[in-house]
Amino acid sequence: MGSGTTIGAAPVRAADRIAALDVLRGFALFGVFMVNLSYVSGPFMGVAGPDAPVSERVAQAVLKGVFETKFVTLFSLLFGMGLVLQLERARAKGVEMGAIYRRRLGILFCMGILHGVLLFEGDILFLYSLAGFVLFLCHRWSARKLALASLIPFAIGVVLTSIWALIDEGGFATGGAYDEELRRSVTEGPLLLTLKMRALTFALLQLLFTIMSFNWRVLALFFLGAALMKTGILGVERKALRARVAVLGITVGATLEGLGALVDASGAAPGVTAWAGALAHEFGSLVLAFGFGAAVVWSVHAGRCPRVASALACVGRTALTNYLGQSVLMNVTLYWFGFALYDKWSPWGYMALVCVLFAGQVAISAWWIRRFAIGPAEWAWRALTYGRRPAWR
Repeated sequence: MGSGTTIGAAPVRAADRIAALDVLRGFALFGVFMVNLSYVSGPFMGVAGPDAPVSERVAQAVLKGVFETKFVTLFSLLFGMGLVLQLERARAKGVEMGAIYRRRLGILFCMGILHGVLLFEGDILFLYSLAGFVLFLCHRWSARKLALASLIPFAIGVVLTSIWALIDEGGFATGGAYDEELRRSVTEGPLLLTLKMRALTFALLQLLFTIMSFNWRVLALFFLGAALMKTGILGVERKALRARVAVLGITVGATLEGLGALVDASGAAPGVTAWAGALAHEFGSLVLAFGFGAAVVWSVHAGRCPRVASALACVGRTALTNYLGQSVLMNVTLYWFGFALYDKWSPWGYMALVCVLFAGQVAISAWWIRRFAIGPAEWAWRALTYGRRPAWR
C-alpha cells in the first residue's frame, strides 16, 4: 500500500493496545475527577483563607500537593504519546493518517466546545484538540527535537507563573455580581441561566489558562509525551530506569510540593518568597507526576496489584466516556436539578464523594469491557472520524 493512500486506516484493535497506557490513563482519570469536582463544589475558584478551619486548609493542601496538575499532567503526556503511537503504527503499515487525524482532532474540538458550554466549564478536550493540531505538524520530528521544542512552552509557562507570583495580590477575583449569578445558576437555575453562566465561565477559564501557565504547560507535555514514546520508554529494557524515575520523582516532587505548601501556609505577599513558592509548585507538580507515572508503569510490568491494574485499565480503555461521564455526575450531584450538594459539605466530604463515584465508574467500566471493546463516546468518535460504524467487539 502506497504511503499516500488512506485505504486501510482503522481504529486500533484491542489486541494492539498497550496495557500500561490504559492503566495509567485510568489512574490519571481518578486524579482529574478529584480536582475537577473539588474545585467546582463551592464558590468559583474558592480558596481556603487563613481564617478557614484547619481541616479545610489541610484538605486544600492535600488537594494541591497531591492532586492538582499532577494527573492532568499524566493525561496530557498520554495524549502526546498516543498521537505518535497511532501515527507511527499507521506509517509502518504504509497508511497515511493525515486527513483522518485532522478530522479526529476537529471532532474533538467540537466535542470540547459542547462539553465546556453544556456540561463542564473546565473542559480539557478543547485545549487538547488545539495542542494536538500543533503536535501533529511536528510529529515526524526526532525524540530529541520534540523534547527541545517542549522547552519553549515550558519556559513561557514559568515566566507567566513568575509574573503572577510577583504582582498578584490575591488571586484572580471576579465581580460580586458575577459571583452571585454563578451561585444562583448552580443552586437555583433556571436552566437558561445555568447554561449562560457556564458558557461565560468556560470562555473566562480559556483566557485565564492562557495568560497563566496551564495551557502552555499542556502544549509542552504533548511534545514531551511524543518524545518519550519515540525513545521507547515503555520497553522492558527500560524497567530499571522507570524504577529510578519513580523513586526520584516522588521524593524530589514531594519535597518541592512541601516547600510550596510551607510558603502558602506562611501567607507570603507577592514578592521573592511567593515567587519561590510558586516555582516549587510548578516544578514539584511536574516531577511528582513523572514519579507517579513511572511507579504505575513499573508496577504494571512487575505484575503488582493485578486486580487494581485490570480495573484501572478498563477505565482507561473507556477514557473519553468516563471523562464525559464524570461531568454528568458532577452536574447530578452538585446542581439544583440533581442532588443540589453545591457548597453543602466539607472539602473532605467532596473528596470522599469522588472516591465513591469513581469506584462506581470502575465497576461499570469493568462490566462494559467484558462485553464490548470500546465505550459509547469512543464508538461515536471513531464513527465520525472514519465515516463508518466501528465494531463494538
